[in-house]
Amino acid sequence: MVRAIVKESTGCPLCYITGAAGDNHPKASEGGFAETRRVGQVLATETIRRSYDGFHVTEPSICNADALYPLRYRTWEDFQRIPLKGMHAGVLTENYKRVESPGAEIDVEFSLLAIGPVLFIGVPGEMLAELGSVLKWFSPFKRTYIMYQATESLDYIAHPNAFCGAVSRSPAPSCRPILSGR
Repeated sequence: MVRAIVKESTGCPLCYITGAAGDNHPKASEGGFAETRRVGQVLATETIRRSYDGFHVTEPSICNADALYPLRYRTWEDFQRIPLKGMHAGVLTENYKRVESPGAEIDVEFSLLAIGPVLFIGVPGEMLAELGSVLKWFSPFKRTYIMYQATESLDYIAHPNAFCGAVSRSPAPSCRPILSGR
């Protein structure tokens, strides 16, 4: 809806990615198309308003790159290290059922698109804030934006200490991020 309204209003195409929304949706989602259009109009109006904050790139340069990076699916042992924080243990079992190949390593794609001083990083799921912050901190670009769920939908991508550090003081078993499942 946001893309349609911006294109209708400005004549410009738009790439719209919600980012990590935490499974949030309009509170009146049962309102049907009318509510979807209303929320889309609010977001599109703000998008158009903020487009005036843009700046002209005098020497435009565009660079695109894709990279494969190995990540591993969580194992049952990884799941057992997750603090329950008041939830019943059945939650872990239900989430574990979604893991396609526990412990298997898969190559996932990350896409990079640089336009002048701006870098867009397409990631295959929702990264924890710490991982996103590291990407932004070490980026040589003036602005870096992470586009979640852009190359695949592999659920949450977390560093091992997000699961292990809260339970024990021992170092995490691996230095590589792990996936919760598909």
